[in-house]
Amino acid sequence: MYRFVLAVILAVCGLAATASAEADLGPLHFFLGEWKVVGTPAVETGGFMFSLGVQGNVIIRTNYGMSEAQAGRAASRHEDLMVIYCRRK
Repeated sequence: MYRFVLAVILAVCGLAATASAEADLGPLHFFLGEWKVVGTPAVETGGFMFSLGVQGNVIIRTNYGMSEAQAGRAASRHEDLMVIYCRRK
């Protein structure tokens, strides 16, 4: 019986935490989607994407930038990752 009650309490707390995180991140949902860089020289391209992850508890931003080889410079590619989450008090 003790294990059952503990499992129910943990499940309810988990659901409440998920709902709270989604509500906390709600104002940032306008970022969600894929974004392309525009207005850069033709030899440079890039973009980034915001998506929900971990059952809606985080927003994940992935980014990339590429430059073609030119004037003695090698071609390059840059990628990075950012995770946005709400800290619980």
